[in-house]
Amino acid sequence: MTKKETALLLKHIYALYPNNFPIDEDVLPAMIETWTEVLKDRKYEEIFERLVQYAKENRFPPTPADLCYKEIKPPYFEEYVHDPNAGEDW
Repeated sequence: MTKKETALLLKHIYALYPNNFPIDEDVLPAMIETWTEVLKDRKYEEIFERLVQYAKENRFPPTPADLCYKEIKPPYFEEYVHDPNAGEDW
């Protein structure tokens, strides 16, 4: 992500969580710099999509780690976890 995209992302976070995500003018440049460094290898669209999903499920603003986290499921997850008859072959 670029600094411009990070600034836009922070504006979206503020729009979603205005009372819990104060942005102080003195801290904003450092905030943009730090978030950009953490998210530099990610695409804006991917992070924004995760922000939207995060906002649907959480009452408090995300950290960069919340937006980068990707749940790792074992390769057999889809086959067995969603199959109500899994293991019933006896």
